[in-house]
Amino acid sequence: MFLTVDLASKFSAAILRDSSGQVLWQGDSMGKSSLEWVETLAKLVAGIAPRHELHILVEDVPYGISNQAMVKPVLRLQGMLIHALGNAEFYFINPSSWQRDYPGVARSPKGMTKAEGLKARVAAAKTEAQALNYHAPDLVAKWQKENPELKPLKKYTAHLEKAMTDYVDAFLMNDWLQRHVHEYKTLSGVQPPII
Repeated sequence: MFLTVDLASKFSAAILRDSSGQVLWQGDSMGKSSLEWVETLAKLVAGIAPRHELHILVEDVPYGISNQAMVKPVLRLQGMLIHALGNAEFYFINPSSWQRDYPGVARSPKGMTKAEGLKARVAAAKTEAQALNYHAPDLVAKWQKENPELKPLKKYTAHLEKAMTDYVDAFLMNDWLQRHVHEYKTLSGVQPPII
């Protein structure tokens, strides 16, 4: 089995698939505290047997981020996850390490602004996931069903649209992990939590 976590301090998404590629579970941290999210993942991992057949990959903080206000919260979350998973074997992966396997996901096309480039990379990731028959949960439609009295304005739905991209990233990481299952522990950009 393969568990991948697109980990971030504000919102995280995770996907568990079996060796045939079927999604067995997917979830996110929306509405949960960091502790509740980490406990959700820990309970999921604890319920999987045999443990030696479980491969876990967590997205690491990208290289080159120097803004401490951005880095410190996710590093604290990583520490909580390391503690909660106990003796489960898992690895962190630098985002660019898995993104390079998917055209247009790791780098923006030349000549684009930062915002345009990000939009292009998100679209490329969604296209790659759809080509693999994965569609993120429609969180906007779910919100609309739960809030029929409100118009679906960006102030209500922008964070949901962003969350859907995190599901896509967790899925593509999972696909990457399955394709590199025999070598991922030794690849560049992949590290165990305790060095």
